[in-house]
Amino acid sequence: MTTNPDGEQVTLDERLADIHSRYGPDHLVSRAITAATPTLRVSVERVERRLAKVTNS
Repeated sequence: MTTNPDGEQVTLDERLADIHSRYGPDHLVSRAITAATPTLRVSVERVERRLAKVTNS
């Protein structure tokens, strides 16, 4: 959720906006992403914290 379709690093918000713009608000993918956004945020934050620990060790 932090890389775009071209493999470039993006923020979660940028990725979500890209998904919504490609599929439109009524598409199943957009609705699923909207429902999953709170869980996605927690997951991305958790991974970023763990990566920070590894790189700072």
